[in-house]
Amino acid sequence: MKAYSTGTQGTTLGWVRDALLPAAAEHGAMTISPPFAIDVVVDAQASDGAYALLDVRAAAGAAVPRHVGAGEEVAVHLLAGRVELRVGRETRMLRAGDHLLLPRGIPRGARVAEDARLLLLLVPAGAERLAPLLDDPPAADDLAALLAAAGLARLPE
Repeated sequence: MKAYSTGTQGTTLGWVRDALLPAAAEHGAMTISPPFAIDVVVDAQASDGAYALLDVRAAAGAAVPRHVGAGEEVAVHLLAGRVELRVGRETRMLRAGDHLLLPRGIPRGARVAEDARLLLLLVPAGAERLAPLLDDPPAADDLAALLAAAGLARLPE
């Protein structure tokens, strides 16, 4: 299991940058608000690229800005806490035990209303490679390029 967190432990991002930056063009900035902790339970290698499973812990106030994921669908299952998800034009408050499917190509974003733990199933796998970015986010321009290369596009709030 690979664990990434936004604590003080730090993670080397060289492999992420080396893999994604050469293919990326310039795009608008996107930032992800810490603190998050992510355990990659199943990655692309373990599932032959079919899916990835992430165990995510997030503190109240953490947020992922609105974006579109072109490559994967995400099934969200909230284990604890409360998370406000914006999917398309709808906003939904998830509570422990709730689940929701985030289709690819539909705008989405999240705000943690109460310390939360959730499972994310990404189909197909691939986006889990970005988990280290939460540990040591690169400069806004580099982050935007990395996310764009991974098929994520930042949307205006």
